[in-house]
Amino acid sequence: MTALPAPLLRVLVAAACAAFVALPVVTASPASADPKPAEGSSWPRCGEGTDTDGFYCVESVTRNGVEVYTPDGSVDGDYELPYIDLIGPGDIRFGVEHWQVVGGSLVPAPDSEFGDVDPTARWEWVVNTGTIDPVELYGHIQDPELVLGGNATDGYTFTLSLTPTPIAWNWDANGWVDCSYDGGCGDETTVAGLVYDGFVTGYVTDGVTSGLPAADIPFRRGYVNSYNAQDAYWFYDAATNALVVRMANVHLKAPGVPATGSFETFIPDSMLIREYDVPDPASLTDASFTVRRTGSDSPVPFTVTREPGGIRLSIDGITFSTPQFRIRPKVSLPGAPRWGSVSRSHKRTVKVMFKRPLADGGSPIKAYKVQCARGESAWTMRLPKVAPALFPHMTAKPMTCRVRAINGEGRGPWSTPRIG
Repeated sequence: MTALPAPLLRVLVAAACAAFVALPVVTASPASADPKPAEGSSWPRCGEGTDTDGFYCVESVTRNGVEVYTPDGSVDGDYELPYIDLIGPGDIRFGVEHWQVVGGSLVPAPDSEFGDVDPTARWEWVVNTGTIDPVELYGHIQDPELVLGGNATDGYTFTLSLTPTPIAWNWDANGWVDCSYDGGCGDETTVAGLVYDGFVTGYVTDGVTSGLPAADIPFRRGYVNSYNAQDAYWFYDAATNALVVRMANVHLKAPGVPATGSFETFIPDSMLIREYDVPDPASLTDASFTVRRTGSDSPVPFTVTREPGGIRLSIDGITFSTPQFRIRPKVSLPGAPRWGSVSRSHKRTVKVMFKRPLADGGSPIKAYKVQCARGESAWTMRLPKVAPALFPHMTAKPMTCRVRAINGEGRGPWSTPRIG
């Protein structure tokens, strides 16, 4: 047998065979706690096997709404078996593999079938991750939905539902053949050596072990990237305010038949505001973005779907072997400035303090328009480039003030008026 693909290379045979032996449920005192599982060790069902406290365990896993368990070996046949394990201190791996019961023994399917699962099935995991606080997800999957929950006391949780994705691997009789964006993946004549109609593997991570700044992690909560290229990675390019996506895959899945790819990202509202300078994520549509493929002037078809807490942007029909895309929100008006205060530096001098908007619309703030008035009287205006705005020779009575930001696109919305 040739070497298994790297995402599939897991020591499961012994663990799976051990599942045929009835394991007693260990009862522990409330003071005890299960340690974080060793890397590469499959997580147990909550309340079963080695789990004693409900941490680091699978609460449920279903396929098309039906609970999935390891077969007891009594019925020969093919089985799709899910797994959860740890590959780093804060990196949780999930996947589905093709196993077989032959003569009462559970064995992995041949390489050509081991990762191949039903592409129409809908899988769902509910997992208690213990002290690991999950933030984002990426993987070889389709149509993922991720819900994060829990707490430090009861254990953090995630609920993940997904559909397997088709994939074509650069593979020969010796196993993996190099395929990377930087190193290439053959040429236009290269044909995949291994094709799966449906494949599932991915990672839920806390963001810490990937080296993200601590201040950035909360704003990425719920960030998801899914794809079906053999190699893929992405990053935010501050110089162009764009998500850059790089992929690599063999050009053909069969002689004369191109392999086609997909990429989908769910970007949380908090990330759109903080990283992409989008003032009003709820207003985003297809017309709010541009997607360009490097080396091509033709527009790339894509869809944007507004969902609770963020937007989902999808690109289908990607041709290989090493495409690169830039996904960029269009420049817009800035958001409303954030309030500081309206006070008096002197009895008749109004001092207005404010901060830049959370999002500038992708265009630098040129100035601020600050207005103050007494009751229904005419507004008095200042155009400072930075705070504060001073209004001397004003009435000693309370005045109402407001402020808006101005960028290259025009004037943004007014802040909520304040009195001082």
